[in-house]
Amino acid sequence: MISKFKQLVWAAFDKSKPSVTATCSHIAQTSESDRLTEFLISGYHNKSSHLGEEDLVFFQEFNVHCAFKYHVVKEILNDKDVFGVSTVHLNLNSLYFSRDEALHMHNKKIALKHLTFLSKEFQSSENVRVTKMFDIFLNHTPKDQPFNLVDIIVKPLLFLNSMDEFGLFESFPEFNPESPDFSFDTTVQRIIGFYADMDNLTYMLENYLEGGGKLPIRVNNLISELKVDHEFDQKEVVKFVKSMIFATVESTGSYVTSLVYEVYSRFPEVLSSSDLPLDKLQQISNEVLRIHTPVPFIFRTVTNDAEKYGKHLKTGDMVVVYLGAANMDPSVFEKPAEFRLGRSEKHLSFGRGHLACIGESASFRMGLNVIQNIRKENRFFKILDSEPQFEFENSMLKILQLNVLLHDKS
Repeated sequence: MISKFKQLVWAAFDKSKPSVTATCSHIAQTSESDRLTEFLISGYHNKSSHLGEEDLVFFQEFNVHCAFKYHVVKEILNDKDVFGVSTVHLNLNSLYFSRDEALHMHNKKIALKHLTFLSKEFQSSENVRVTKMFDIFLNHTPKDQPFNLVDIIVKPLLFLNSMDEFGLFESFPEFNPESPDFSFDTTVQRIIGFYADMDNLTYMLENYLEGGGKLPIRVNNLISELKVDHEFDQKEVVKFVKSMIFATVESTGSYVTSLVYEVYSRFPEVLSSSDLPLDKLQQISNEVLRIHTPVPFIFRTVTNDAEKYGKHLKTGDMVVVYLGAANMDPSVFEKPAEFRLGRSEKHLSFGRGHLACIGESASFRMGLNVIQNIRKENRFFKILDSEPQFEFENSMLKILQLNVLLHDKS
């Protein structure tokens, strides 16, 4: 968990939680934000112990409400009269997100207008660019030597695809695989550095703009049509671009890696079939997102005083919504730990309501494209890890290392 995320999380609670500093002051070498982050993660891992308790669980130490049950989480996500966008979201990107529902819905439509890869219309289409990049990456990987699929394929593929979707190859040709300035090894290492500390991406964008560089027309057109309730400057634009790339690659990277692992280990017939079974892949995808929820908890801010679930909620209170817990609620999903296709109730991994993630279709498309490319290499492709570890990175639950062996076709 990187320090930047800890700072953003703490900012969401800080103003209305003055007592926490005193509560934590006796614990040496541990900051308030560290403790809060540990609390959020432990709450996720101990979710089963909370499912039998009250609908909205109040934790006195941090003065925060948490929702774990499926029906409660779903209601909160859909209740726009009481629960709105969180401070964490506003800190990450206040050009796209807004506490004003009308502004946020407008900005959501503008994002879909200019970033067509988010549209459901293209959900099942092949991304030729991804195929080209996939081939480039495979051509640079050592044959008959294990390598980490996450670092060498998934992260670079998603990052470069998002850069291209935003038109940023125009501004940063060194990331364009078709440019003479492109170096595979250098690019991979830089992208790994972005994942390790997203501030590195901030510095790259700031230095470019401060040096007189211009953002591509697509980004400028998108920003010009966004409606905001405040003045913004170049730093805000950098936060916007970084946030959009971050949102595109982080959770999708977690999902794609989990999907590859589950398809390879549970459904090898998908990789060897003559035609890709889209319906079955969608069902597999649903279970991957349910069991391996990429973003296990999110935040909502109480926008109006209300009595909910036996609790008095005050304007400004923060509620932690545990999507990962809801997706494993045994009262909704029979034997939730089992991988079952065709479950009737849908997971909540992309949220619900007006604040739901707009990247659902784009994520499925990326997963589909990666599976399509692995199918082409299936005879020469082998996953070595039988039980990869899921860990937290940048608030996401993901496989950080999936070792793969690629055999030479010759």
